[in-house]
Amino acid sequence: MFVGTDTATQGDWKNKYGNEGEIVAPASSSVPADISVNQSNQSWIWNDSTTDIRAINKYSADSGRIAAAWYSDGQCSFDLNINSAQSKQIALYLLDWDNAGRVEDLIISDAADNSILLTKRIEKFSSGEYVVFNAKGSIRVSAKAVDGPNAVVNGIFFGDAPAIISSDPVTLAPAFSIAEGTYTIRATGRPGQVFDVEQSGDLRNWVKLSQQTLSGTSLEFPMPFDTGAQVRFFRAVLAP
Repeated sequence: MFVGTDTATQGDWKNKYGNEGEIVAPASSSVPADISVNQSNQSWIWNDSTTDIRAINKYSADSGRIAAAWYSDGQCSFDLNINSAQSKQIALYLLDWDNAGRVEDLIISDAADNSILLTKRIEKFSSGEYVVFNAKGSIRVSAKAVDGPNAVVNGIFFGDAPAIISSDPVTLAPAFSIAEGTYTIRATGRPGQVFDVEQSGDLRNWVKLSQQTLSGTSLEFPMPFDTGAQVRFFRAVLAP
């Protein structure tokens, strides 16, 4: 599942990505026990000791930054086997260090049947860009050269996938019209979504009554209401 891109973090991955491990071209690496990475790409070092914030912070046991990449005139490919019950967050760091006008297509595919899961064109990335997605099982990650001297991948970072928050609507049932009582509420959404049950008398001012977290795709729970015999509106919204 595609999560998004990040052009703000640059080389400072340690505070945001890779809480479970990483591989950085061609510096020290630490790959989680439930993930294996196979690749045979060539590597190149522009600068192995720099303070430029675009360069990747070296592995936590080391200090300093490194500007380096795996590269290919055709495409860089990485075979990842994520052998875990839950999806992992994968963050790829891509950096056109020498501002050579590189353009590349990032392709993520299912290693079993080669079906394409995600395709994204990366360009104008001389300031550094992360592409973040959640995955498990066996996948292939490829960066295919489109323009410029070659395709590059600078680092891959592994971490726990955060709870899924999506724009899919959360439904609340049933609609309430009785003055008071205890009712069963059913909320549907995606596992890990946290939402607030709120009450309003004017559709402008809302009061939080309860917070619930979905462990599956739906959840039922009792909720006592006392509307004071006045019209009340209820809603479930994703918690901030």
